[in-house]
Amino acid sequence: MQRADGQPTAVEGLWHIDEAALKRLPAATLAELCASGALGLAYAQLLSHARLDNLQKTAAIHATADEKKQQLDEQMQDFFGGEGGGLQSMGLRPALPPIQFGSII
Repeated sequence: MQRADGQPTAVEGLWHIDEAALKRLPAATLAELCASGALGLAYAQLLSHARLDNLQKTAAIHATADEKKQQLDEQMQDFFGGEGGGLQSMGLRPALPPIQFGSII
């Protein structure tokens, strides 16, 4: 898999079912796998493996959103009164005191 920055990343602990080999199994072996519940698990793994691409895309979307949020937070801080800048540097002050969150003493 690849991270949002394009660098490869290892995903450990995943097993892969060889679908072609599964299809070549004799009927008796397939019946045993079915009776034990393993055949259903094998097909569930095949379906979930196909979703790894979606997992990668979702991770990239989250990484991009986190990056954008950081940029917007910095822009808002600059605009509304960062160190020596923003609205406060133009002589504008908040009309109300800042809201303090937490317990009331």
